Amino acid sequence: MKSEDKLHSHKHRFIWVLFKCLNMADDYMLKIKGRMGKNQLGIDLSPLKTMFEELLEKSIQMNKDAHSDHMTKVIEEYLGQDYDQEDYYLSGFKTKHYLRVYEQFIREHYTTEKLMDYNYRREAEIPPSRRVFKFGSEEVSLIFKGIYFLKDKVNEDERLVVWITPVSEDGALEVNFMYENHQHYSSFIDRFKEYFDVNHPLRGKIIDNHWNEIQTKDVDWGDIILNPKQEKIIKRNITQFIENIKNYERNRLPTSRGILIQGPPGTGKTLLCEVIVNQTDYESAIYVSTDTINDVGDVKSVYKLARKMSPCLVIVEDIDTLGGIDRTVRGGEHPLLNEFLNCLAGVGNNDGVITLATTNYANHLDSALADRPGRFDVRLDFGLPNDEVREHILEKYLGEIKSNVDVSSFVKQTEGLSGAYLRELVMTAYMIRIEEGKKKVDKAILEEALQDIIKLKQISNPHFKSGKPRSNSTLYG
Repeated sequence: MKSEDKLHSHKHRFIWVLFKCLNMADDYMLKIKGRMGKNQLGIDLSPLKTMFEELLEKSIQMNKDAHSDHMTKVIEEYLGQDYDQEDYYLSGFKTKHYLRVYEQFIREHYTTEKLMDYNYRREAEIPPSRRVFKFGSEEVSLIFKGIYFLKDKVNEDERLVVWITPVSEDGALEVNFMYENHQHYSSFIDRFKEYFDVNHPLRGKIIDNHWNEIQTKDVDWGDIILNPKQEKIIKRNITQFIENIKNYERNRLPTSRGILIQGPPGTGKTLLCEVIVNQTDYESAIYVSTDTINDVGDVKSVYKLARKMSPCLVIVEDIDTLGGIDRTVRGGEHPLLNEFLNCLAGVGNNDGVITLATTNYANHLDSALADRPGRFDVRLDFGLPNDEVREHILEKYLGEIKSNVDVSSFVKQTEGLSGAYLRELVMTAYMIRIEEGKKKVDKAILEEALQDIIKLKQISNPHFKSGKPRSNSTLYG
């Protein structure tokens, strides 16, 4: 409703209320007169009542005139005077995707008999407004403000008017549907929802919860070092599971899976998720983090979207920061915890949805979340690398910078360091090599770099000592 319309409406309502008050006052006076035999107060309200009756009639007419603008008249000519309407609100991050699919849907199923817009007072026709939206590297011009007069291509009796109006700077839209027959409107909505799901614009893409496309690193299995136990768990529960998902479906077995990847920071949990996204047949993936989950209902939206994009990976980074911490530790419910519980194994069907969640504090997660097959079916431990793995990591990173230092003497000295620290060790050594003008990283440079890394580690862990065994349990629960 425009501001002028609201003003007329408010005037009309105010006058009507005054008129009702006068009627009540007059009734009260009549009761007093009945009791006292005459109106001893000497107040005659009839002139005031007459005046307000006239004002009320004028207000009613003004209210009618305010709504009888040119746009309304054109819609009434198209749909009839008794048309109804429904309003929808569309969040800004969804706008471009819905507009693009909407235009495709209209071209296939409806004839656009008129397409225009109106000025502020809705008294003159103007061209619809367009905006250029980016879809990856592609730019597409779409109508984001205008009125469609539509007729079904098969059943020409089905008509409706769709008015699209932007309502905020982030691109959010108000979509107003006007129709004469509610069945026609319901048919349009149902058909469009089905069309959108079948032609979902995000299927096959890697996105966050706000529908932004994400570019992952170009990594493969050669970029991550796994021990045999980790390889077996990943093969059984992820890569092999995906390859055989149709078999599970035919045998009426669950086609959803939950894997909890646990370990201290810097041990490769996020890298593993990126490798899985790049190297499996699941083309669709949704990354979930504290940056994209802000309100109650956001987790539910993630899984609703994942089901539509199925087969789909849902990657939840640091699930402990999103409400997963044990209720007994936190001292109360977290609003997002119940959402995770219900979405993972509650109301709804997650066919074809695999959830990968990472955490630094696995033993602090709520038991209803972490200790329940159907939510998280298996735990994958990414602890600190052992001697063999540390040697492999150092050789791999040093090989990338063309250094052939014998790392055997560094294996013991780097005990307790994560893969991220080992990579930083090689990076620091390379920078020292450049400072000193040497051709290659030698043992002396690597020794100097290691001392810098140990000092860096001791900033966050003052008790850390090089070469001293560390218990994984003391590091991440």
